[in-house]
Amino acid sequence: MSSDIAIFVSTGLATTVGTIAVIVNLHINRRNRRINNTLQLARDFDQDHTFVQARMYMWEKFLNLPNNHYNWEDLVNEIQLENKSEELAMITKDDLIALNRVAAFYKMIAGLVTNNEVDIPLLRSLFCYNYNRFWQPVRGKFEVYADESDKVLFVRIPELESAY
Repeated sequence: MSSDIAIFVSTGLATTVGTIAVIVNLHINRRNRRINNTLQLARDFDQDHTFVQARMYMWEKFLNLPNNHYNWEDLVNEIQLENKSEELAMITKDDLIALNRVAAFYKMIAGLVTNNEVDIPLLRSLFCYNYNRFWQPVRGKFEVYADESDKVLFVRIPELESAY
């Protein structure tokens, strides 16, 4: 009888230790996956950065647009016309492509943040400056003056706003 009790106690203890190990392993794997996802974002940004860096001054072009030119679809259509207005004469298709790629990048980051798939402190250290210095002013203009359908593209990421 006492040997049966000893077997039950040792089995229970082994099960408890095994359960704790599984929970700790799960937590560590989840944290490592978040860090890896965040570092992959940095790699993606670095690969695309040469394209955006060549047009870094394009932010000013979009910030200087009159308020009636912040409808994304109308802006894309008007840029493609031969006879553009004076305000749009300096904006090229490449500028629109660069802005669209940056918007898609931040939209992807927002989705990963929402799904808790990235490490927020690491994300802040990597992207907070660029988000607040370049993306936030342009995003704010489109958010205020664009149609509802355009606002979905120009997302706000509060986790990156707070650390600047």
